Amino acid sequence: MPKSNITTLVKSVFAHHRAEKDSTSPENFAINHFGKNSAVAQVIAAKGFTNPSQEDYATIAAIQQFISLVKEKSLIGQIEALGKNLFMPLNTLLGSFDLSPCKVVKQKEPTEILTETSDIEITLDFKKIGGYAIFPERYFKSDYFSKIEPLINSALLKSYVAGENADFITTIATGAAQVTATGSTMATLLADIESAISSIDDPQDAIILLNPKTALKIANELELDSLGVSGGSIRGIPVITNKSVAATSKIVFDASKLILADDPTIEVKLTNEAMVTGMTGQSVYLFQENKVAVKVMGLNGYEFVNGYTATVIEG
Repeated sequence: MPKSNITTLVKSVFAHHRAEKDSTSPENFAINHFGKNSAVAQVIAAKGFTNPSQEDYATIAAIQQFISLVKEKSLIGQIEALGKNLFMPLNTLLGSFDLSPCKVVKQKEPTEILTETSDIEITLDFKKIGGYAIFPERYFKSDYFSKIEPLINSALLKSYVAGENADFITTIATGAAQVTATGSTMATLLADIESAISSIDDPQDAIILLNPKTALKIANELELDSLGVSGGSIRGIPVITNKSVAATSKIVFDASKLILADDPTIEVKLTNEAMVTGMTGQSVYLFQENKVAVKVMGLNGYEFVNGYTATVIEG
């Protein structure tokens, strides 16, 4: 597995777990196992942000490291990479004028600048996103962890991203126009897309979301070299693919009306106290099965400003 699947947050969880088992402090274990100057040792040494130290900044870096891996896999990360959306901090009151691009006013219409009518007092509320994975206790033994760490990270990333993607698609579809595809030819596909973007102020702000299998099917049937399982474009309109999108759906929306949080955060924790269903169908604690659960919990935010339009084309 790629080196990028090794993260400081998961190392920190491992260090805390082994320290408890070995009756030592997490900081001492991290220093002895990973080295005094390792990122995980600095993260564990962090004391808080009242008077930020080098260790506190190491914690920020560890969180950003995990968030960056999430963005590589998530719909939000792919949309953000296109540079069409807006940003604002979580739970901070802003006027929508602060989020709007500057308006170009012709010299002969100097009073047009006074026609700003967008709503004020926007607050981007946070959403709690979570994921978890269950592993054998032996994965967190000192002589085993380094071999299995990429697997742990991959499982946590997949679980978290799946939850975030599902919620984000629900957010897009809420209030969206639901229409039925008029056909499966190039002409009908383009007609459906043209109809969907007709209510978007600037067609260049439109984005299409497809399931990878749907994208491949469209590309093969319509002989589109610009489209594939990894996305691409249809007549210049960016297409993002993700398996979280239903195979029967084509989602067209205005990305310029999307607000994303510029300060998401994530934490990772381990427990063996959770209940699971055993082989006999009975509920048992994880420690009775010699297993542990690693949970990844995040705070993020995404919503659309007034004037947002979207269309879900089914079929």
